[in-house]
Amino acid sequence: RSRQLEPPNETLEQRADERPRELAGALATVQQAAQRIQTIVESAHDAFIGIDRSGVVTDWNSQAELLLGWTREEAVGRSLGALVLPRRFQAGFERALQEYRGPGAARDLSGRIERTVVDRHGNELPVEVSIGSAGQGERGFFSLFMRDIAQRKRVDQMKNELVATVSHELRTPLTSMRASLSLLQSGAAGHLDGEAQELVGIAHRHCERLVRMVNDMLDIEKVASGKVAVQPRPERLLSVVLDALAGIRTQAADAGVGLAPSWAPELSELVVELDRDRITQVLLNLLSNAVKFTPRGSSVEVAIRDGGEEVRVRVAGRG
Repeated sequence: RSRQLEPPNETLEQRADERPRELAGALATVQQAAQRIQTIVESAHDAFIGIDRSGVVTDWNSQAELLLGWTREEAVGRSLGALVLPRRFQAGFERALQEYRGPGAARDLSGRIERTVVDRHGNELPVEVSIGSAGQGERGFFSLFMRDIAQRKRVDQMKNELVATVSHELRTPLTSMRASLSLLQSGAAGHLDGEAQELVGIAHRHCERLVRMVNDMLDIEKVASGKVAVQPRPERLLSVVLDALAGIRTQAADAGVGLAPSWAPELSELVVELDRDRITQVLLNLLSNAVKFTPRGSSVEVAIRDGGEEVRVRVAGRG
């Protein structure tokens, strides 16, 4: 019985031989994974920075060296806030780290934000930062990917300046056109027959809308911040649709495309809450695209359908 309880010597020797091989295989797998991660980090187009829970730099790729000027050897082991943040932001960075380490703090820091950093020469750079956090307790760390957006900022500024300049240049002739059309509409240049009066009225209304659009463009900051004012009020929907159709009639005629309106008679008095200028612009965009791509000799259908709780205006081309 005692001999049966004792494992054979061959089995013990096999286990003793296999254990180092298993450990070596596991170590090789870990090393390969670490090497893959390092290769991915180094080949990234963005600067990569790793920091621990105290804000001390633990990793720093070659793109970070190019962006910020510090070598990996110079950066690792130093506080990220003191290294790359302007002095006015350093206290806030330290408070954010303390709040993260505090009890009950939210642990999800994933996201993308825009910040200002400084390179080793003191030059401020606008960057877009993607933040990720992983690990718990003292083993927790943050990964930061930084992208230089200075060029994008310059392009945005140029675009805003162009829009502002064009808007100012448009405002003067549009104001003159609006005044002239208003005088024609009032009969200052003589009596207009019914069709001419209608055409002048259409031109005047669309000129008024363009003036309002130019005024909106001048306040481009509202567009950038998503604060464009929408002012819905009760309007006859058919009046808005007919206004858009009148505005596109000349383009449709030049393209050899017909306009085919379709709605039930009872919808002629349908009143809905809408911002007339915004909805008219949407309809004109849809109609213009439909006319542009519909083959000559075909028609663009414009239909109104009452669904009870909602109303649908449908623009259908044959392009």
